Amino acid sequence: MAQNKGDAEAFEALYYRYRDWVYRLAWRFTGDREFRTRVLTQAVSLLDDYAEVGLKRREPISEIHVEDDGGFSIYSGPDAVHVALGTPPFRSKLRRLRKVLDRLERKKARPAYVYLDNDRRPDRVTVRLR
Repeated sequence: MAQNKGDAEAFEALYYRYRDWVYRLAWRFTGDREFRTRVLTQAVSLLDDYAEVGLKRREPISEIHVEDDGGFSIYSGPDAVHVALGTPPFRSKLRRLRKVLDRLERKKARPAYVYLDNDRRPDRVTVRLR
């Protein structure tokens, strides 16, 4: 599927698929057109990266939140794991998320939350187990 390749055409397809919905949602919160456009572009990029790292089917996203600081967080999986991603780029953070989930799965554990948004220590992941 082209959307999983992360190419320009896939991004464009995702952008046009979700832009009206995200734009209307962002409009409810702000009249700032530049902000809405940035949120839309970053949300579509997040969805594309999420599919690219192989989490789309394994841990489906149920919610995407834009935090007060402009960072993103998601709720994913059947038990709505809270994942704080912070600001883009997302792909490397999502790869780390996959590694964390793989490791926890081997231990038969599930996280309640995973924080990947530590700007001072981007190598650090904080996890709270259920």
